[in-house]
Amino acid sequence: MTQLIIEDNARDWISKNSQPAPNSTRTLVLTFGSFWKYNGRDGYNGMNWIVEWNKKTGDLYAYQLTRNAFIRLDNFSAVTHLINALGDWNNPKTSYYRNLQSLAEHLQGLHKEAALPSPLFDQAQI
Repeated sequence: MTQLIIEDNARDWISKNSQPAPNSTRTLVLTFGSFWKYNGRDGYNGMNWIVEWNKKTGDLYAYQLTRNAFIRLDNFSAVTHLINALGDWNNPKTSYYRNLQSLAEHLQGLHKEAALPSPLFDQAQI
């Protein structure tokens, strides 16, 4: 099972990394739902997590502002890679539907299949 690292100061990180360039109206984040659970059930205090991708940093992350916590799930340099990796993320029949641990395992599996280093997971954590 993949060990997810919960970090503090979500508000600061999101604020710092989500500011658009001056005179730009483009958003820097794509949201992939707001009803994710840590382990698909209650998990981390039963709270829902929001999953977003930050175009500026390339980070796919989940956060809970009520707990001021976030989890970096992966890193994608292009939105096309992100969309391919997430696949049918909003389909209830998908194995990682609304489940952060399963999503992290799915992403780690893609890195293994492609023989690519994973930017966020140490092999010992799996």
